[in-house]
Formats: sequence, structure tokens, C-alpha cells
Amino acid sequence: MKQFPRAIELLKGAIRLDSKSANLYSGLGGIYKQMGSFDEALATYQQAIRLSPNASANYLGLGAAYEELGRNNEAIAAYKQAISLNNKSRSAHLALGKLYLKIGDKEAAIDVYKKLKLINEKAANELYNLIYK
Repeated sequence: MKQFPRAIELLKGAIRLDSKSANLYSGLGGIYKQMGSFDEALATYQQAIRLSPNASANYLGLGAAYEELGRNNEAIAAYKQAISLNNKSRSAHLALGKLYLKIGDKEAAIDVYKKLKLINEKAANELYNLIYK
């Protein structure tokens, strides 16, 4: 069994000691996301972004939380922001492409595939297989 409650307790304690650490908030957001507590993940990633607005990974986590909550337009915007901060982010491109497929925008997914192919062939092939299955 995962030790989510203990991890949350420890991270919240660390945040009390260092409330300016975006990494601590990001870690907490990741745990909430793994638990399926997407509203908490969303709020926590938003705090991480306030503290470190140029960290691509925080936008990737935010996008995933939005996506799980069915807020697809906000998820797309977050994934695009993650890409704008790190245009070589395999994870952000893949998440964006998969979301486009999920909402039925195959053309947008193909555009993401073309960009991803220049970054990571393996991830591009994964997206390609989803597009053309």
C-alpha cells in the first residue's frame, strides 16, 4: 500500500518550514494526483506555479489535473505552456497529443506528432500508433 497520507504529512511539514519552495508544492501536487485528489492537486500545482512560473513540469502536472477534472481547454493551455517553457518536453508533447485525440481533434494530434518526431522518436511512434490505430 502506498504511503500517501504519510508523504502528505511530511511534505506539509516541510512546506511549513519553507513555504517558498515550489518543489515541495510540486511534489505534494504529484501525490494528490496519484491519489486521485485532483482538486487538491490543481490548487497545489497553482501554488507551485506562483512560486516558480518558469518550471515546465508544474504546468505539466497542472494540465494533468485539469484533464482529470474534465477541464480540457485549461489542460490544453497548461500543456502548451509547459511546451513553451521547455519545447523539448517529451511528456508535455505526448500529453497534449493524447488529449487532442481524446477530444476528437485528430488534426491537432498530428501536428503535435510532427513536432514530437523531431524531439523523441519513441514517444512520436507511441502517439502515431494512437492516431492511426
